[in-house]
Amino acid sequence: MGKFDGKQITGLVGDLVFKKSADGKTTIVQTKQKHVPQTEGSKKTASVMGNASSLSAAIRADLHGLTDAFYQGEMINRLTKSNQAILSHCFDKNTETYTFQQNSFENLAGFEFNIKSTLSTYFWVKPQLTLEGNILTLTIPAFEVPDQLKMPKEANAFEIVVRMGEYALHSSKRNTKKIHSESIAPEETHVPEQQISFQIAHGCLCVVGIAIKYFSLAQATKKPLNHKDMNPAAIVDAIYIPGEFVLPPTGSTPNRAIGSSWREMMKVNLPPAQIKIPD
Repeated sequence: MGKFDGKQITGLVGDLVFKKSADGKTTIVQTKQKHVPQTEGSKKTASVMGNASSLSAAIRADLHGLTDAFYQGEMINRLTKSNQAILSHCFDKNTETYTFQQNSFENLAGFEFNIKSTLSTYFWVKPQLTLEGNILTLTIPAFEVPDQLKMPKEANAFEIVVRMGEYALHSSKRNTKKIHSESIAPEETHVPEQQISFQIAHGCLCVVGIAIKYFSLAQATKKPLNHKDMNPAAIVDAIYIPGEFVLPPTGSTPNRAIGSSWREMMKVNLPPAQIKIPD
Protein backbone atom coordinates (compact mmCIF):
# COMPACT_ATOMS: atom_id res chain seq x y z
CA MET A 1 0.00 0.00 0.00
CA GLY A 2 1.26 3.46 -0.91
CA LYS A 3 1.83 6.16 1.72
CA PHE A 4 1.61 9.93 1.38
CA ASP A 5 3.80 12.05 3.65
CA GLY A 6 2.25 15.34 2.63
CA LYS A 7 4.69 15.84 -0.26
CA GLN A 8 5.38 12.51 -1.90
CA ILE A 9 3.82 9.08 -2.33
CA THR A 10 5.96 6.08 -1.44
CA GLY A 11 5.23 2.37 -1.66
CA LEU A 12 3.13 0.16 -3.90
CA VAL A 13 0.13 1.53 -5.76
CA GLY A 14 -1.38 -1.01 -8.11
CA ASP A 15 1.40 -2.21 -10.42
CA LEU A 16 3.57 0.82 -9.70
CA VAL A 17 6.24 1.30 -7.03
CA PHE A 18 6.87 4.86 -5.80
CA LYS A 19 10.12 5.66 -3.98
CA LYS A 20 12.20 8.69 -3.12
CA SER A 21 15.45 9.51 -4.88
CA ALA A 22 18.70 9.44 -2.89
CA ASP A 23 18.45 13.17 -2.18
CA GLY A 24 14.75 12.89 -1.30
CA LYS A 25 13.78 15.66 -3.71
CA THR A 26 12.14 13.63 -6.46
CA THR A 27 9.92 10.58 -6.75
CA ILE A 28 10.99 7.54 -8.77
CA VAL A 29 8.23 5.42 -10.30
CA GLN A 30 8.91 1.83 -11.34
CA THR A 31 6.79 -1.06 -12.52
CA LYS A 32 6.35 -3.80 -9.94
CA GLN A 33 8.57 -6.75 -10.74
CA LYS A 34 6.51 -9.69 -11.86
CA HIS A 35 7.29 -13.20 -10.72
CA VAL A 36 8.67 -15.35 -13.51
CA PRO A 37 8.54 -19.09 -12.75
CA GLN A 38 11.94 -20.74 -12.96
CA THR A 39 12.49 -23.59 -15.39
CA GLU A 40 14.52 -26.62 -14.37
CA GLY A 41 17.37 -25.26 -16.48
CA SER A 42 17.30 -21.83 -14.83
CA LYS A 43 17.21 -23.46 -11.37
CA LYS A 44 20.36 -25.44 -12.19
CA THR A 45 22.06 -22.31 -13.53
CA ALA A 46 21.12 -20.42 -10.36
CA SER A 47 22.56 -23.28 -8.27
CA VAL A 48 25.90 -23.08 -10.09
CA MET A 49 25.97 -19.31 -9.69
CA GLY A 50 25.21 -19.59 -5.97
CA ASN A 51 28.05 -22.08 -5.51
CA ALA A 52 30.41 -19.81 -7.45
CA SER A 53 29.48 -16.84 -5.28
CA SER A 54 29.99 -18.77 -2.03
CA LEU A 55 33.30 -20.32 -3.15
CA SER A 56 34.54 -16.89 -4.26
CA ALA A 57 33.62 -15.44 -0.87
CA ALA A 58 35.68 -18.16 0.85
CA ILE A 59 38.68 -17.49 -1.42
CA ARG A 60 38.47 -13.75 -0.80
CA ALA A 61 38.34 -14.33 2.96
CA ASP A 62 41.35 -16.67 2.96
CA LEU A 63 43.43 -14.37 0.73
CA HIS A 64 42.31 -11.18 2.45
CA GLY A 65 45.80 -10.67 3.88
CA LEU A 66 46.99 -9.98 0.34
CA THR A 67 44.47 -7.27 -0.39
CA ASP A 68 43.30 -5.91 2.98
CA ALA A 69 40.84 -3.21 1.88
CA PHE A 70 42.91 -2.25 -1.17
CA TYR A 71 40.87 -3.80 -3.96
CA GLN A 72 38.23 -2.49 -6.33
CA GLY A 73 34.60 -3.34 -5.65
CA GLU A 74 34.19 -4.86 -9.10
CA MET A 75 36.83 -7.47 -8.22
CA ILE A 76 34.15 -9.39 -6.31
CA ASN A 77 32.03 -9.73 -9.44
CA ARG A 78 35.05 -10.61 -11.61
CA LEU A 79 36.08 -13.45 -9.30
CA THR A 80 32.53 -14.79 -9.06
CA LYS A 81 32.19 -14.77 -12.86
CA SER A 82 35.47 -16.64 -13.24
CA ASN A 83 34.39 -19.32 -10.78
CA GLN A 84 30.94 -19.53 -12.33
CA ALA A 85 32.48 -20.29 -15.73
CA ILE A 86 34.71 -22.97 -14.15
CA LEU A 87 31.91 -24.63 -12.17
CA SER A 88 29.59 -24.55 -15.19
CA HIS A 89 32.24 -26.39 -17.20
CA CYS A 90 32.62 -29.03 -14.45
CA PHE A 91 28.86 -29.44 -13.90
CA ASP A 92 26.87 -32.33 -15.40
CA LYS A 93 23.30 -31.06 -15.85
CA ASN A 94 21.88 -34.56 -16.25
CA THR A 95 23.19 -35.89 -12.93
CA GLU A 96 23.56 -32.47 -11.24
CA THR A 97 27.06 -33.42 -10.08
CA TYR A 98 30.53 -31.89 -10.40
CA THR A 99 33.73 -33.54 -11.60
CA PHE A 100 37.07 -31.80 -11.07
CA GLN A 101 40.46 -32.47 -12.63
CA GLN A 102 43.87 -31.20 -11.54
CA ASN A 103 43.69 -28.29 -14.01
CA SER A 104 39.97 -27.48 -13.67
CA PHE A 105 40.67 -24.15 -11.98
CA GLU A 106 43.72 -23.12 -14.00
CA ASN A 107 41.84 -20.11 -15.43
CA LEU A 108 42.17 -18.48 -12.00
CA ALA A 109 45.95 -18.28 -12.51
CA GLY A 110 46.97 -14.66 -12.91
CA PHE A 111 43.69 -13.27 -11.51
CA GLU A 112 44.49 -9.68 -10.46
CA PHE A 113 42.88 -8.30 -7.32
CA ASN A 114 43.41 -4.68 -8.33
CA ILE A 115 43.60 -3.84 -12.03
CA LYS A 116 44.88 -0.34 -11.18
CA SER A 117 48.11 -1.89 -9.88
CA THR A 118 48.49 -5.34 -11.37
CA LEU A 119 51.13 -7.65 -9.93
CA SER A 120 52.33 -8.37 -13.48
CA THR A 121 53.36 -4.72 -13.99
CA TYR A 122 55.14 -4.42 -10.64
CA PHE A 123 56.80 -7.84 -10.42
CA TRP A 124 58.65 -8.93 -13.55
CA VAL A 125 59.17 -12.59 -12.67
CA LYS A 126 56.54 -15.30 -12.76
CA PRO A 127 56.06 -17.44 -9.63
CA GLN A 128 55.09 -21.04 -10.40
CA LEU A 129 53.14 -23.69 -8.51
CA THR A 130 54.00 -27.37 -9.00
CA LEU A 131 52.40 -30.51 -7.61
CA GLU A 132 54.17 -33.74 -6.64
CA GLY A 133 51.94 -36.25 -4.88
CA ASN A 134 50.06 -34.05 -2.43
CA ILE A 135 52.93 -31.58 -1.95
CA LEU A 136 52.52 -28.20 -3.62
CA THR A 137 55.63 -26.11 -4.09
CA LEU A 138 55.58 -22.41 -4.88
CA THR A 139 58.76 -21.24 -6.61
CA ILE A 140 59.54 -17.53 -6.72
CA PRO A 141 62.45 -17.07 -9.16
CA ALA A 142 65.47 -14.97 -8.23
CA PHE A 143 65.09 -11.32 -9.18
CA GLU A 144 66.88 -7.99 -9.14
CA VAL A 145 65.68 -4.80 -7.45
CA PRO A 146 64.63 -2.44 -8.99
CA ASP A 147 65.00 -4.03 -12.46
CA GLN A 148 62.44 -6.77 -11.89
CA LEU A 149 60.51 -5.30 -8.99
CA LYS A 150 59.04 -1.83 -9.42
CA MET A 151 59.76 0.32 -6.38
CA PRO A 152 57.57 3.37 -5.65
CA LYS A 153 59.55 6.58 -5.17
CA GLU A 154 59.03 6.76 -1.40
CA ALA A 155 59.59 3.01 -0.75
CA ASN A 156 62.92 1.59 0.44
CA ALA A 157 61.70 -1.79 1.76
CA PHE A 158 59.16 -4.42 0.83
CA GLU A 159 57.69 -7.80 1.80
CA ILE A 160 56.61 -10.72 -0.34
CA VAL A 161 53.42 -12.11 1.18
CA VAL A 162 51.95 -15.51 0.25
CA ARG A 163 48.53 -16.78 1.29
CA MET A 164 46.76 -20.02 0.53
CA GLY A 165 43.21 -21.31 0.73
CA GLU A 166 42.44 -25.06 0.82
CA TYR A 167 38.93 -26.27 -0.10
CA ALA A 168 37.45 -29.76 0.12
CA LEU A 169 34.90 -29.01 -2.59
CA HIS A 170 32.79 -32.16 -2.40
CA SER A 171 32.73 -32.05 1.41
CA SER A 172 32.00 -28.30 1.67
CA LYS A 173 34.91 -27.69 4.05
CA ARG A 174 37.81 -25.26 4.08
CA ASN A 175 41.05 -25.24 5.99
CA THR A 176 42.54 -22.38 7.95
CA LYS A 177 44.90 -20.05 6.18
CA LYS A 178 48.55 -20.85 5.65
CA ILE A 179 50.74 -17.75 5.55
CA HIS A 180 54.27 -16.98 4.42
CA SER A 181 55.88 -13.55 4.58
CA GLU A 182 59.42 -12.69 3.55
CA SER A 183 60.87 -9.29 4.46
CA ILE A 184 63.61 -8.01 2.19
CA ALA A 185 66.27 -5.72 3.66
CA PRO A 186 66.55 -2.24 2.09
CA GLU A 187 70.13 -2.83 0.91
CA GLU A 188 69.30 -6.05 -0.97
CA THR A 189 69.34 -5.68 -4.74
CA HIS A 190 69.49 -9.40 -5.52
CA VAL A 191 66.82 -11.64 -4.05
CA PRO A 192 67.61 -15.37 -4.46
CA GLU A 193 65.07 -17.98 -5.56
CA GLN A 194 62.60 -18.99 -2.88
CA GLN A 195 60.65 -22.25 -2.60
CA ILE A 196 57.70 -22.69 -0.26
CA SER A 197 56.03 -26.10 0.08
CA PHE A 198 52.56 -26.96 1.37
CA GLN A 199 51.10 -30.38 2.14
CA ILE A 200 47.55 -30.53 0.78
CA ALA A 201 44.78 -33.03 1.50
CA HIS A 202 43.52 -35.16 -1.38
CA GLY A 203 40.24 -34.07 -2.94
CA CYS A 204 41.01 -30.40 -2.31
CA LEU A 205 41.39 -27.25 -4.34
CA CYS A 206 44.41 -25.14 -3.41
CA VAL A 207 44.44 -21.45 -4.34
CA VAL A 208 47.73 -19.61 -3.82
CA GLY A 209 48.12 -15.85 -4.04
CA ILE A 210 51.01 -13.43 -3.69
CA ALA A 211 51.27 -9.72 -2.91
CA ILE A 212 53.98 -7.10 -2.63
CA LYS A 213 53.79 -4.85 0.45
CA TYR A 214 55.83 -1.65 0.29
CA PHE A 215 57.24 0.32 3.23
CA SER A 216 59.16 3.43 4.08
CA LEU A 217 61.74 2.28 6.62
CA ALA A 218 63.57 4.80 8.79
CA GLN A 219 65.53 3.50 11.77
CA ALA A 220 62.99 1.35 13.68
CA THR A 221 59.91 2.94 12.09
CA LYS A 222 58.20 1.02 9.29
CA LYS A 223 55.47 2.95 7.46
CA PRO A 224 53.12 0.94 5.17
CA LEU A 225 52.70 2.52 1.74
CA ASN A 226 50.13 0.34 -0.04
CA HIS A 227 46.79 1.97 -0.81
CA LYS A 228 43.72 1.64 -3.07
CA ASP A 229 45.60 2.58 -6.22
CA MET A 230 48.80 0.68 -5.39
CA ASN A 231 48.44 -2.84 -4.08
CA PRO A 232 49.89 -5.42 -6.48
CA ALA A 233 48.36 -8.79 -5.62
CA ALA A 234 47.21 -11.74 -7.70
CA ILE A 235 46.39 -15.44 -7.67
CA VAL A 236 49.47 -17.40 -8.75
CA ASP A 237 47.59 -20.60 -9.55
CA ALA A 238 44.75 -22.86 -8.44
CA ILE A 239 45.31 -26.61 -8.47
CA TYR A 240 42.92 -29.42 -7.57
CA ILE A 241 44.49 -32.46 -5.90
CA PRO A 242 42.56 -35.54 -7.06
CA GLY A 243 41.45 -38.21 -4.62
CA GLU A 244 38.99 -38.68 -1.79
CA PHE A 245 39.01 -36.14 1.01
CA VAL A 246 39.33 -37.61 4.50
CA LEU A 247 38.85 -35.23 7.40
CA PRO A 248 42.07 -35.37 9.48
CA PRO A 249 41.55 -36.45 13.10
CA THR A 250 41.76 -33.82 15.82
CA GLY A 251 44.80 -33.84 18.06
CA SER A 252 45.44 -33.17 21.73
CA THR A 253 48.09 -32.04 24.19
CA PRO A 254 48.49 -33.17 27.82
CA ASN A 255 46.40 -30.19 28.89
CA ARG A 256 43.75 -29.75 26.20
CA ALA A 257 42.16 -31.05 23.04
CA ILE A 258 43.08 -29.42 19.74
CA GLY A 259 40.09 -28.73 17.51
CA SER A 260 40.07 -29.33 13.80
CA SER A 261 41.38 -26.56 11.57
CA TRP A 262 38.71 -27.48 9.01
CA ARG A 263 35.48 -25.49 8.99
CA GLU A 264 32.20 -25.74 7.15
CA MET A 265 32.09 -23.85 3.86
CA MET A 266 28.56 -22.53 4.10
CA LYS A 267 26.25 -22.51 1.06
CA VAL A 268 28.65 -24.55 -1.09
CA ASN A 269 27.09 -27.76 -2.39
CA LEU A 270 29.14 -29.54 -5.06
CA PRO A 271 28.03 -33.21 -5.10
CA PRO A 272 30.51 -35.54 -6.83
CA ALA A 273 29.74 -37.78 -9.77
CA GLN A 274 29.21 -41.36 -8.65
CA ILE A 275 31.83 -43.82 -9.87
CA LYS A 276 30.22 -47.02 -11.06
CA ILE A 277 32.05 -50.18 -10.05
CA PRO A 278 31.57 -53.08 -12.50
CA ASP A 279 29.88 -56.20 -11.13
